[in-house]
Amino acid sequence: MKIEPVSAEEYSQIVELFKEYGFALQEESWFEWKHLKNPVGQSVVYKIMSDEKLNGTVAVISQMYRQGGRKFMAMQAVDGLMGRNLRGKGLFSDVMAFVAGLCSQGDDEPCFRIGFASVPGSMKALANAKWNKLFRFRIKKAVLDASALTPLPGGTFFSVLLKPIWPIYRAWLCRGHGDIDIRKIDRFTEDMNRFQPRERVTGDRGVEFMNWRVIDNPRDKLQAFKFDHQNELVGYVICKELPECLEILEFRTSLSGRKVIASFLKYLVDKKLTRVVDFWLAEGFEQFDKLPTGMMDRGFNGAMFINGHRELGLSDDNTQWAGSYLDSDW
Repeated sequence: MKIEPVSAEEYSQIVELFKEYGFALQEESWFEWKHLKNPVGQSVVYKIMSDEKLNGTVAVISQMYRQGGRKFMAMQAVDGLMGRNLRGKGLFSDVMAFVAGLCSQGDDEPCFRIGFASVPGSMKALANAKWNKLFRFRIKKAVLDASALTPLPGGTFFSVLLKPIWPIYRAWLCRGHGDIDIRKIDRFTEDMNRFQPRERVTGDRGVEFMNWRVIDNPRDKLQAFKFDHQNELVGYVICKELPECLEILEFRTSLSGRKVIASFLKYLVDKKLTRVVDFWLAEGFEQFDKLPTGMMDRGFNGAMFINGHRELGLSDDNTQWAGSYLDSDW
């Protein structure tokens, strides 16, 4: 197995490889957005060669992180694909070890590595490469309409049975709403870093990043909303639209209490935008104090790993990080 940088002339071959496996980058427009238009800088894409043939790929994408007045560059391994000829040989651990050695001390910004995994094989490979598992993602669910239960086993019966009392449950989720003005964001014109907790390590939420990551994303159906209170911007939310639900990838607010999210759920109900809302919450930064009580727990799904952070004085205590699914779901 050899790992070599991909030239611009080979980009289309990488996309074709992903199409062959029905994984990740299925359109050249996705590849261009993700790897060539990142405002922090273009990704470095590598091909994995076996018997002189293209049998896999991995890329390293850059993202700015902050803690107070300090800035760090995070190098994230993405789009790791091991072809059939490479699987089952323990080689993915070698690929992650290779990625861990890419960040040199000569970079303009202090640098560490991050990785996200949602399947046991990827988690094992990251652990074998001596990366630290920082936190897991917990999913909390708000079911806004009893009809959303229909696809579940016995769901038709329960949806009919519970329909009369569901307005009471929905009102419980939305209790405390009020005087929050919610506006859809067509394009970011303001820096959202003010809502990132300065004492924690957080991903950059500047205008360029948010427009690239959310508004100009050609792959995912993402929506962004602003929260205003008494004519003052007090927060925002990033949503991913799926056929069965609306996923909340990130929400931040300067207000304490549950009013903001309760108002947002009431907004979704009034506009009939979705029947189900899933909140992705990072272990150690779950923000339960800002979510309505009574939400359903879907358990954990996915984890964030870090490597090379201690040399920069960054803690591997997850309570020192403000993790977000917006940083992982490229």
